[in-house]
Amino acid sequence: MTYKPPSRASGGAPPAGSAALRGRAALRVPVRVDNDANLAALAEYTSGVAAGTPYLVYLTGEVGVGGGIILGGELLRGADGFSGEVGHLQVDPNGAQCGCGRIGCWETKVGLAALVGAARPEQAYGLPGMPVPDPGERVADLARGLASGDRRMTTAVAQVGTWLGLGGSILANLFNPRVIVIGGYFASLAQWLLPHAQDQLQRLVVAAPAARCRSVASTLG
Repeated sequence: MTYKPPSRASGGAPPAGSAALRGRAALRVPVRVDNDANLAALAEYTSGVAAGTPYLVYLTGEVGVGGGIILGGELLRGADGFSGEVGHLQVDPNGAQCGCGRIGCWETKVGLAALVGAARPEQAYGLPGMPVPDPGERVADLARGLASGDRRMTTAVAQVGTWLGLGGSILANLFNPRVIVIGGYFASLAQWLLPHAQDQLQRLVVAAPAARCRSVASTLG
């Protein structure tokens, strides 16, 4: 959407926390707002590792998981602008409850919280009295452990990578992208995640041409 400042005559006021938007609006600079995954997908399409690929899916790996989908060189928004909520695909009807309230969402299997819970259960998100460290610190700790060959972390990342590939295969079967770009913590740990994800992706796609879909790590973040 485009932010348009209310007129003084209307008596309206911009929303709280919109100082940056007000500053741009005063200069009559257009401001367009979208979610992070959609904007990241557009960035990947225009200048990322798969720039110019007209059929592309971007996955943002944080505590939750989101997606942006490029089809025919255009961002897929859906009828109401809510396409790309891929983290809430149900992949395990008997799985854990997601923050959205549903059961077995994909992000309960591949989000950063899932990986930390499997790799460092004593530091899992949501434990009583446990401080919530910066996600970047968690990812750096995991990378150090994986580089040193920590067995529990290696097992955890293989598990998450397998679920990442399973969900990726659903997206490949639905949208037939040529590339799935993984960002966020997925990109930081790509050397350990991608082999498992790509194996699962190729095993589960239905149409032979879809097997040409590859998963790559974002260089943009």
